[in-house]
Amino acid sequence: GGFSFSRKSRLSSEMFLLGLTEASPAYASFFGFFGSALAVIFANLGAAYGTAKSASGVAAMGVLRYDLVMRAMIAPVMGGILGIYGLIVAVIIAIRMSGSVDSLSSFHCILSSGC
Repeated sequence: GGFSFSRKSRLSSEMFLLGLTEASPAYASFFGFFGSALAVIFANLGAAYGTAKSASGVAAMGVLRYDLVMRAMIAPVMGGILGIYGLIVAVIIAIRMSGSVDSLSSFHCILSSGC
């Protein structure tokens, strides 16, 4: 027979060629991008909930005290600002992902910043 590599050494050489190590597995970037998605999802869910709750208050204000309706419009605007804040955080996370993030613990930190 000829010279043959074991399965373990062949996998480790393939991981070396791909730039993967045990500290940086192939699925590590999933956690970073999931953190970016969670930033957008949670911020927009909070913005939608806040806008809906404050819109009912604006409607009640329009019936009871119509002269104060413009003052009550501050809360729905703040809900929209919260959604934009989540988008900004997601963009910052995505920019951080394109840098030199190479370990699984770094991706877990990025996931935590998105939550």
